[in-house]
Amino acid sequence: MDSCIARIFRMSREEAKSLVQGEKVIRNGRIENNPSMELKPGDMISARGYGKAIYTGEEGETKKGRLKINWKRFV
Repeated sequence: MDSCIARIFRMSREEAKSLVQGEKVIRNGRIENNPSMELKPGDMISARGYGKAIYTGEEGETKKGRLKINWKRFV
């Protein structure tokens, strides 16, 4: 979860991890405090001070083996 939050809200993974552990991330209306939680397509994510987004799923892998994700961010 922390890697997806870092990508969506453009921050470092360490910053995303501290947001999750500080209970400042809400997934589907519930506070999350586990940075290793797996996201499912359709999950609504809200990070306090950064905004909201919907995780829409995985797109595949990059040449280096990194996961590509899709999301829709609310402005």
